[in-house]
Formats: sequence, structure tokens, C-alpha cells
Amino acid sequence: MAGMTKELHSAEVLKKDERLAENIEAEAEKPIPKSIIVTDRFRTAENIIISSNIVDFLDKGRLFLGLSDHEEVYAVLEDDGTEVDEEEYFQLLPDETLLMILSSQQIWSPSISLQGSCIFDSTSNLFTSGQLA
Repeated sequence: MAGMTKELHSAEVLKKDERLAENIEAEAEKPIPKSIIVTDRFRTAENIIISSNIVDFLDKGRLFLGLSDHEEVYAVLEDDGTEVDEEEYFQLLPDETLLMILSSQQIWSPSISLQGSCIFDSTSNLFTSGQLA
């Protein structure tokens, strides 16, 4: 009889351990909300969006940019145009990553800055360098 009680107690402890492990795994799988900076294709508007997944980010970004709910949009890294189209990739992005939201008819283009460039002035036959932008 004592052996039977010990087996029942061991089975209960095992079940509790399994439930605890399942709860820990479920918590670990929950996406952590992150703050992502959104901009438009002209880089004229920026806003921080708190989101825990790519779908929510696109919805909030669409709203911020004043795009229709039915407008198909996608997100790219602002600096190099890499498309962020998978949840796993979105989850790997650090906080305050700058993402650009584009409609399906738009494409990413680099930001052009003349800062630190050298320009030839044909009227004086001189090169000008320095802070031009």
C-alpha cells in the first residue's frame, strides 16, 4: 500500500512538472513587443510603433501613413531595402530599427545625400568639397 501511494505521488509530481514546463514554453514563445520606427518612401514622416508581430506593425504603419485598409503594403529596412516579410526576421530586429512601409506600387530607393561630396563648379573651374547638404 505504501508503494502504491509513493507511485501516485510520483505521478502527480511528474504531471505538475510537465504542466510547468508547458507554461514556461508557452511564455517563451510569446512575442515580445518592440518599438520600431516607421517612415514613408520619401522619409518625410517618422513615428515609433510598438508591435509584437509583423502583421500588427503593417496595420499600424498603414494607419499612421494614411493608407487605406485595403491597400497592400510591405516593409523594408530603410537603409538597404531588405524586405521584412517573415515573422521570424521581424522578431530578430532590434528595437528602434527604421522600417519603411511601401504600397505594392512603390519600390525602395536609397537616400541621396551630398554631404561630404565633391562638386565641380564649371563657372570657376574649381572643385568644392565639404558639407553641401
